[in-house]
Amino acid sequence: MDAYYNFPYGVFRGLRKKSPEPSPFHPPNWIWGEWSDEPEPESAFITFIFTSNNIIMRGKGVYFNFKEALKNTPVEETITDTLYKVSIDIENNTVVYEFKKINGTTIQYTAIAPDIPDNSTTLIKL
Repeated sequence: MDAYYNFPYGVFRGLRKKSPEPSPFHPPNWIWGEWSDEPEPESAFITFIFTSNNIIMRGKGVYFNFKEALKNTPVEETITDTLYKVSIDIENNTVVYEFKKINGTTIQYTAIAPDIPDNSTTLIKL
């Protein structure tokens, strides 16, 4: 929405800042940052970037911004001092992303989804 500002030397028209849309994601602060299966992101198969209100997954031709792509999708989070688990309902299927803290620089990542075999990967903090 436009807003008009009256200054001594004229009237200026500007745009009001939109309030940021709420995010369904709230990663705990112990996981904030960049985590990868390889120490060099260029050679990584998968990398996750966690912020206070988003998850970004990238790797080998994939870039997925959870907050943008899933803003109208039901999400359930489980958060503890050593676990961040995200369950996402997509077209009557539940996809689960689970991150277990091993120590300050290592987490265990597991993805659980229909038609995908259970897998687990160690991620290191970059």
